[in-house]
Amino acid sequence: MPVAAGRCCGRLLKISRSAGAARAGLLLLVRPLRRPSRRTGSGLRPRPDGGLSQLGREQADQLGRRLRTVPFSAIHHSPLARAVQTADLVPRHLPQVPRHDRDFVADRTPVPSAAERGRYPGRWYAWLDGVPDDERDEDAVALRAAARRAPA
Repeated sequence: MPVAAGRCCGRLLKISRSAGAARAGLLLLVRPLRRPSRRTGSGLRPRPDGGLSQLGREQADQLGRRLRTVPFSAIHHSPLARAVQTADLVPRHLPQVPRHDRDFVADRTPVPSAAERGRYPGRWYAWLDGVPDDERDEDAVALRAAARRAPA
């Protein structure tokens, strides 16, 4: 299945399909980028689940408008506030597409275990170390399980 991953923003995605892609299906992965932030000693950090900022709501609306012509069979989103808010805004432009709240698409960020860390570039370590505990998915175990459970 072709996968197009992109950001929820005005410069969102380049969706390219081969002749077989329409038959095989298309999976779009969208992660809302803009959520309210709080100032910390090291700068601005997103609040864990503060929902979407005004810019994030505008980006979700833009995403819905851009996807109007893309055939979808369903929208699956996590139970996090910002995902629910995005899923509320995008379908305004895709009213025929059913939407489902799914635990298996909860936010998780694959991070290497101590045994695998050496396989990653050193310049990534600071970012990997900053992944919140509740989003850490060591060696992508939960992500792989979610991919196996995802509906076709």
